[in-house]
Amino acid sequence: MDTAVIHPIRAAAGTEQFRTRHLGELLRRCRERRPSTALRTDGARRKPGLTQEEAAALLCVGDRHYRDFERGRLRHPDPAFLDQVAETMAMSVAEREVLYYLACGHGPVQRATRTDLAAMQQWIDAAPDQPALVTDLAWNLLLWSRDEPLMLQDPESLPVESRNAILWMFSEAAKQRFVDVEQEYPVLVGRVRTAYLSAQGTDPALNHLVERLLLIPEAARWWREGELHAEPVIQTRRLRGPDGSVRHVRSISTTIPHQGLRLIAFTPVSAPPIIVAQR
Repeated sequence: MDTAVIHPIRAAAGTEQFRTRHLGELLRRCRERRPSTALRTDGARRKPGLTQEEAAALLCVGDRHYRDFERGRLRHPDPAFLDQVAETMAMSVAEREVLYYLACGHGPVQRATRTDLAAMQQWIDAAPDQPALVTDLAWNLLLWSRDEPLMLQDPESLPVESRNAILWMFSEAAKQRFVDVEQEYPVLVGRVRTAYLSAQGTDPALNHLVERLLLIPEAARWWREGELHAEPVIQTRRLRGPDGSVRHVRSISTTIPHQGLRLIAFTPVSAPPIIVAQR
């Protein structure tokens, strides 16, 4: 029995034909539902929908450029162009996401709204015994627990450009706060490298983080190693207190991709503190 006939979509999945076919269908459907004010040459109003030429004019590109795009012939289109297409065609969130995957093989870079961030800050404030922080996908600090800031360093004491969780881990303050923090550097750099390559250089914030990271000799050394590390869900660290005592703290990290956020929550591990000698 010919399964390619019974399951034509499954048979074509993952092929170039699959990508171009569905990209063209998506763009045509969105283009044809957009109202047009153009008139036919005889003065009668034509049926609703944009022609390829009208879509090209709205996007400020040539007719051939747009036709090639709708046929899937453009490789690695600029994210700004894809965002412009999505806005011009009045695409939904789901349509925009599919547009990105079909056009360039990865999802769009998302950004949380002010309403999203305000709601998350309320959630953090409602759990004062559970310190947490929220970053963007480039680890820039956006929100944090106000009563017990991060178990790291109060972000309010840092310049805005220094409020980055990855860069802070390479600071002298982090070396004083965390025991053996240098052992985490290969994983930290590997996580950034993984995120950077996954975004294919399309996220300006991640690009900026990489540029700054490579200015740190320890980070640059591990970057040259080329290791990749998926984001850990749960990680246990040893935290040094002002009195020299050491306690274990567990961090739980997860991304919220459709908002372009990362949530990191901290919880103490049930174990007696370890007293170490002061140096």
